[in-house]
Amino acid sequence: MDSFSQGFRLGDVGVLALDMRSDRTPRRVLSDRVWEALPEWLERFKGCRHLILMSSVPLLYLDTGVMERAVGLSPVRVGIEDDLRDQWRSPAHAEEWLRLIGLLAEFSRRTGCRVTSVSGEIHAGARAVLRGGGVEIWQLIASGVVHPPPAKATAFALEWLAGRKETLPNGYVFEMPAFPESGKRIIRQRNWLSLIFDGKGQIHARWSAEGQPNRYTQVI
Repeated sequence: MDSFSQGFRLGDVGVLALDMRSDRTPRRVLSDRVWEALPEWLERFKGCRHLILMSSVPLLYLDTGVMERAVGLSPVRVGIEDDLRDQWRSPAHAEEWLRLIGLLAEFSRRTGCRVTSVSGEIHAGARAVLRGGGVEIWQLIASGVVHPPPAKATAFALEWLAGRKETLPNGYVFEMPAFPESGKRIIRQRNWLSLIFDGKGQIHARWSAEGQPNRYTQVI
């Protein structure tokens, strides 16, 4: 297939990196050929304990539509227009986003394989979780280590929006929990993320943030 999507298995852990760029348009993220092949690709990870989904922008993230509409009303460019439209939560991608979540949740429920999305591209660190129908999907977000941190005003707006718990149209509940290490939902400092698998089959996610003495953690 003419796609840069890749997937492989390491023991009972699967990794799937979907091509979200080659055929991307302002109105869609994945091409028809990727959508057609995706159910079969997921089946190849049946029997895995974990499936790590590599998504260039976070699959589970706060609803940036409010910010996108506000920026669109501004008479001048504020510098984040393209970043907002690039997000899965952009209103332009809402239908496709719910379709992908539904497909992953159904796969996880049917096979017992836990799905975790790992992403960057928002200049900050964070985590999110989707729950419902016996399914729990985590999102782990790290900034690029060379990306400048968001401005204080932007970080404040993100923190405020991240405090909302949402019930999605498909019935799943989505939230971005605060990190106990800081009491905040957004890691504003530049950071990087490591994943460690223990002998119990759990993932230990650890964020190291610039200028922060302690690591942020999440066990899945």
